[in-house]
This record gives sequence, C-alpha cells and structure tokens, in this order.
Amino acid sequence: MAAPPTNVLVLMFASVGTVLILGVVAHIRRRRLIRSFQSKTTRIPLSGRDPMSAAEAVTLARQAWPRRARVGGLLSVSSGEDLDASGRSYSWKLVFAAHDGTATGVAEFRPDLDTRGDVRGARLELSIAALPPATEAVLPEPFRDSWKVMRDATRKGVDPTAATSRVSLSVRAEPGRDPRWKLELDRKIATTRFTPTTA
Repeated sequence: MAAPPTNVLVLMFASVGTVLILGVVAHIRRRRLIRSFQSKTTRIPLSGRDPMSAAEAVTLARQAWPRRARVGGLLSVSSGEDLDASGRSYSWKLVFAAHDGTATGVAEFRPDLDTRGDVRGARLELSIAALPPATEAVLPEPFRDSWKVMRDATRKGVDPTAATSRVSLSVRAEPGRDPRWKLELDRKIATTRFTPTTA
C-alpha cells in the first residue's frame, strides 16, 4: 500500500495542531473569565424587597447573573434561619454549576440593614469558584416551592411560629437519589418531596 503524499500528511498534522491550539486558547479564556469573577463578589442591593420563596430567589439569581458567567443546573438550595410560616426568607444560598461544569456559581441573598439595624430589603451577592461541582447531578426545575412545603407542614400540625431556635429549609442534588426538602425546626428534621406532583 502506497504511503499518502507528503502534502496530505502536512495538512493532517496542521489540522490536528489547529484543533489543539484552539482548545488551549478556549481553555485559557475560560479560566481567565472564571478568575475574573472569582476575584470579586458582585453585590446587588434589592431595597424594599420582601422576603422571598425559594423559587423567587432562584429566578432573581438567574436574572442577575451576567450572561458570560453561564450558570447552569441548580445544585443546592438552603434558606436562612429566618424562614417564616409562609416559606419565605431574606436569606437564601443557591449553588449552580457554571461554565459547563468546570466551576461553581454561588448566589447568596442576605438581609439589607439600615443604620439602625432594621431590615430595609435584601442584597444579593454573586461569586464564582474555580472548582467543578462535586457531583454531576442537578436539581429538577420547576420544583415544589418553599411556600408549599411550609403550607403542607402547617396543615399537618407543624407550627413554625412556635420554634424557639431554628427554622430552615434545604435540599441538594445527589447522584441516584430523588431530591427531598429537609425542614429543620428546633433541631428536629423532617423531609418531604422536592418535585411537584403531576396532579
């Protein structure tokens, strides 16, 4: 069998070299972009904002992320200890997969206080960590919102207003497992479904 012409081999090696170079350049650009977000935390005031449900927080966070940050699937959701009986809170921590799974994006809502220490709204802090998510599993969306979880818990006799220490709600994606909300009330933990019913 005759060997391929020299010019064909040259073209083949040139094509492979071009693909490798483009891949390296794309990787460098992606790392620089991640570092640019990682080096600073973007703070967004939400003056006058009322406490929000989990789904409202996720929607606000997705809208606030710069497009070039490219956040993807939702990995975990956790409320602050100020979760009220309606399933709303000023404090939420949301973790997203970012940059095609090569980084992790974090959105944190916190109460925004005035000079007297009174809550005047919320503020949102966005940051990127140059670490891939610990799992490829993501939470399904849409999901059963926090206000529905608290409504159903109240119907079953749970009284969040009687709590003396901590009321919080959280969930995280785990491979091979259906996600479940974890409701912690006075350090007692109950779990309930995360995905909505089909009815």
